[in-house]
Amino acid sequence: MSPVIPPTASFVLYEHAFYQGRNELIRENIPDLTTYEGKIGKGFWNDRVSSMVIHGGVWEFWTDIHYSGQVYSYGPGMIGYPPNDVISSIKYRGEP
Repeated sequence: MSPVIPPTASFVLYEHAFYQGRNELIRENIPDLTTYEGKIGKGFWNDRVSSMVIHGGVWEFWTDIHYSGQVYSYGPGMIGYPPNDVISSIKYRGEP
């Protein structure tokens, strides 16, 4: 079971490295980015995340849908160049 996501846990995804391009604030688990209906459109973020800013919480970024494949975990901070264009699901892990 996933921990309850507190209101302070969030992050911003960016389309390009070093916080460039389209972006979106996220505050929820997303098991499948291919079907995620974000502000930009359905499936836009699948394999398109190139940087992020974590405002709160520790988040897991998975290379495949439904939290499978390789996982990268990040806590609060700016991640200017994470693994590029490979993220397909996202899950809140807890507080640092």
